Amino acid sequence: MTEYLYEKIYQIVKDKINRNELTIGDMVPTELELSREFGVSRITSKRALQELEQDGYITRIRGKGSFVKERTTNPFVKRQEIVLVMPFNADHEFGQYARGISDVLDYSPYELAIRISDKFTIEQLEQYQGLIYYPENVKNSLELVYQAQLNQLPVVLLDKDLEMFSYPAVTSDNQGGAYQLTKHLANRGCQKILFVGMESLAEVSSVRDRYFGYLKACSELNLKSYHLESSHERSLDQLIEEIMVEVTDDVSIYCGLVVESDWLAIQIVQQLQALQLSVPDDFAVVGFDDIEASRLIEPHLTTAAQNFYQMGKVAGELILKEMKQEDLKEQHIAIPVELKLRKSSQQ
Repeated sequence: MTEYLYEKIYQIVKDKINRNELTIGDMVPTELELSREFGVSRITSKRALQELEQDGYITRIRGKGSFVKERTTNPFVKRQEIVLVMPFNADHEFGQYARGISDVLDYSPYELAIRISDKFTIEQLEQYQGLIYYPENVKNSLELVYQAQLNQLPVVLLDKDLEMFSYPAVTSDNQGGAYQLTKHLANRGCQKILFVGMESLAEVSSVRDRYFGYLKACSELNLKSYHLESSHERSLDQLIEEIMVEVTDDVSIYCGLVVESDWLAIQIVQQLQALQLSVPDDFAVVGFDDIEASRLIEPHLTTAAQNFYQMGKVAGELILKEMKQEDLKEQHIAIPVELKLRKSSQQ
């Protein structure tokens, strides 16, 4: 995961500099200190410092350390802030979203600040000129987004749409990705294809869109649709038991699973392997997201890769247009995904 962790460190240190928590001449934590703080290798922390030096935020003096420098190339003495609020600190997504937004804001009067949802309060909204918000689900997002609306704060939603608000949203093409994955399983000989999830379709629009893509493909293929989901009434272990029944009910029928996320797909594969089922010999599995673990699990997981950098870049462009009160022709922009065909679906 060190391939992406440096971006997270870069953004956090950059944010501290922009907020004057680290001022000109202050010493920045060393490679060793950063590696210990974030639990990464020194190669990763070194790259983060190199990026900060390259972008003009710090100067590095051999034998002494790294220090915040005056950015003489920055024409803005005081830059206002747009905040990116995320519900998690996932290394790959976090860094790629932030890098895409920052690349757009670099030539604007605004800096990017990054906050995690559970540490971000409604009162803090007043500090910012715009909000790019990643909603975890409907329930946990309503109050913050509605308060932003009351404050007439420009907002762009990231990864998920909240249909009760008129804010623009930038997502992956979740429906198209699940549609392609379902068609792929059918082409690989799956005669029975199930959609498996844990998130509520009513609460999480990205998963709902993936389910719609699955349903569309099943309709075109004249296949019966199946929806297996975990819930408050059904634990993950119970879900695994139900999947086991479905894929072994008739051994003459080759089954495929379209799983809402890579994380859940990996849990399913590992638990069914422990029950002596083999992937892809006994059944095929595809996920969604292309997380690092999807390339490490055996067999490697077929999935749909999201372009997080491009999503961040488009979100940055939209927030600037909103702040200029430009008319936005598209309220929902879906960024194409890329199928990563691997062994888990290749019988």
